[in-house]
Amino acid sequence: MLPRYGIDNENVRKKIEELLHSEYFTVSWLSGKIMEKVSAFMVENKLSFRDFNDWIIAYDAHSRKVPLITFDKILYNKCKKLGIQVIEI
Repeated sequence: MLPRYGIDNENVRKKIEELLHSEYFTVSWLSGKIMEKVSAFMVENKLSFRDFNDWIIAYDAHSRKVPLITFDKILYNKCKKLGIQVIEI
């Protein structure tokens, strides 16, 4: 995502919200509301938007109160620190 190009998290969040509310952009498999919640969760927890795709999956599992199952040790450790139930395979 954009942070690797030197754009800060808050500006990335604003751009995501702008796209979600645009008449030219449609989210087909995730609701815009979930995307907004993930974005807010990331800003609140000072998480990098570089890992936005991982946090969509982790937040979705957390919001459904089911464990996230992952091979990713870094994501596993980050989730544990945030209180997200996770199972490492």
